[in-house]
Amino acid sequence: MIACFGFRVAANQGFLHSVCIDDEENTDLIQILIWERLESLSNNHGIYALWSTPANDIWEPKKLSKPPPENLEKRNEWVHLQLREPNESLINADQEFLLMRQAHDSEKATLRNKGATMRKLAIGAALLFATWVCWIVVSQIFNMMKR
Repeated sequence: MIACFGFRVAANQGFLHSVCIDDEENTDLIQILIWERLESLSNNHGIYALWSTPANDIWEPKKLSKPPPENLEKRNEWVHLQLREPNESLINADQEFLLMRQAHDSEKATLRNKGATMRKLAIGAALLFATWVCWIVVSQIFNMMKR
């Protein structure tokens, strides 16, 4: 491992709280790779803003006077990078997963109900068939006894 970073997602914002690079000779290349990974994470989670401390000089963000609302470390000065405009109509990945989960659960319940209905029909058909077979057997026995 040549580098690592701590990253937290809260709402549609990302927080880069630490970056550690082991290979000082290739720092610029590693920072580019870290930035590409941050872009990928941001796209996957629907993040529109990244927050970091000035110690993490991965980019040249514009400084803001106040820390983000989710920031618990209010003693540190945080910097901000706007990746895109916030869009309230966008559903983040967690909400989309929740909607897919609910749809899956609903479909599962529907299939379970259909399965129960089919099972009841199959049991009914089997009972009718068994009754019919018993009727034939009993009829044959009575016919044999009459002769």
